Amino acid sequence: MKTTITILSLLLWTVFTGCNKDTSTGASDNDKNQVPSMVQDLLVKHAVPLPIPTTDNDLAQPGVSPTEPPYENYDVYAVTLLWGSLTNTTPAPGPTVDWSGTASINGVVTIDVTHTIDFEAAQDSLMPTISPSVAAWVSQTSNDFDGINLLIYVDRDIVYITAPVFTLATAAITKTFFIEELANLNAYYLVSNTAGLAIHARRIYSTSCATGILSGEWIRADISGQSGTFHAAWWEDNDEPFGYLAGNFWTEPTGERIFEGWVSPGNTTMIAYHVYGTWNYDDYTMCPICGSRHGQFVGFYADTNDRLKGFVKGQMGDYLLDPSNNHLPLSGYWREFCGNTDFTTVTAWIK
Repeated sequence: MKTTITILSLLLWTVFTGCNKDTSTGASDNDKNQVPSMVQDLLVKHAVPLPIPTTDNDLAQPGVSPTEPPYENYDVYAVTLLWGSLTNTTPAPGPTVDWSGTASINGVVTIDVTHTIDFEAAQDSLMPTISPSVAAWVSQTSNDFDGINLLIYVDRDIVYITAPVFTLATAAITKTFFIEELANLNAYYLVSNTAGLAIHARRIYSTSCATGILSGEWIRADISGQSGTFHAAWWEDNDEPFGYLAGNFWTEPTGERIFEGWVSPGNTTMIAYHVYGTWNYDDYTMCPICGSRHGQFVGFYADTNDRLKGFVKGQMGDYLLDPSNNHLPLSGYWREFCGNTDFTTVTAWIK
């Protein structure tokens, strides 16, 4: 089990330090720029509204806003695309840019255009397609912008020899991304001095997944905080107490920081779940002995047969605490995975 913990801790540490890192499967991603704040505001304003209800019938009707995503057999991604003069604060006539194109995936998927964004009548429109894995449109911009919202349903029961990719192909620019990248993607690409393409994508999950809270203490062995114990009440999603979480945290010689614990139901000594992951301190105040006053932890929990059940995430400490107090308050939450889960998609849950 220690080998498993070490492998998972490396995975979890990348979530702490690199969860906002975006990559593209194209030949070069040198044209990707930092998303300007005003573009980010537009992406947030026009994002796919959630929660989104969907029905199975809607999967066969691209363009019909879904009403309750079928999470049981599908991974669901929400994608917002904006193109045109996204940073033009003083709109003035400019060159017309043709953004007509398609969004497609070479796999067993359904792409549903839920909303068009600022399409002008008689100029911009969605186009019919013969495949549910393709969305198409006609759009031109000069001193304005257009866009679309997509919901993408990926059948998780299909096994591919070659990983499918999401391809955004327009007259102005073409970009491709692995499906997994759509779980956490925020990017901006310039095509001219006045026009660009912005994309925001995320994986969405069923709101019916079981979840609950953790409340307890993180107890440092000494003021350095490199090791110690923790304990917390494990509450169900109906605010009923389920049991008690207790364990240890420590620092490996390599600097890797790991925690491990067990959940017992009620007041028994039985083991219901094994909890493990990584932790770190993020208190960077100037006080020499204050560096371990606050931190965060993230990990997984599994049943007694080592079947992955869900994740845990939280924080410990308080910046206002006496630095010599080794008893830090711990708070957090757990969330059960919905449907089948593997380690290629698990980091998308931890955000």
